[in-house]
Amino acid sequence: MKDGRPTDYNPELHPRLVYEACSMGIITDRKISSLLGISTATFHSWKKLHKEFLSQILRGRDEWNVALAENALMVRVKGGRYTETTREPGLVSTGKLIQNPDGEDGEMVPETKPGMVITKTVSKVRAPETHAIEIHLTNRDPKRWKKVSSIKIGGDEDGIPLRHEDVAKREDLKSLSELFMKVVRNRENGTTGD
Repeated sequence: MKDGRPTDYNPELHPRLVYEACSMGIITDRKISSLLGISTATFHSWKKLHKEFLSQILRGRDEWNVALAENALMVRVKGGRYTETTREPGLVSTGKLIQNPDGEDGEMVPETKPGMVITKTVSKVRAPETHAIEIHLTNRDPKRWKKVSSIKIGGDEDGIPLRHEDVAKREDLKSLSELFMKVVRNRENGTTGD
């Protein structure tokens, strides 16, 4: 072990603090170490030396990421109103009054500086997105909203799979898809199709 100042790590306090910080969105190592009042080198050292410290960082970051994704999904599920603002270069007021250099003595005018000026503000409506609703329902109640996307391709009427050689021998069909459609139609009609 290296000689030096003993660590200030507190197993009762620091894992809880990093979990709270990470779950609230403070997720960079630099920001967390600054919050704890330690260097990033000490922060990395604590992650290596204290398993509960690292596990609480990972747990908090995971909760933050899940919450972020779920919130973004819910915005798409619900739709709603939002404001779109257009900005263009122009002169912006600093909030100070100055003496007008071109005017009469004592005349005060707002001080301006170059910046981005709001030129248009539009209220828009975002419609709910069907795919987002599908994801939400499938994950919330999978038994009720199960998404089935499997296709079963069978063979002849006895359930024997088609072989490539069998398909190649049929000169009356131009492609495998035509053969497939013929088998499906025949099954629907209850015939063998030969």
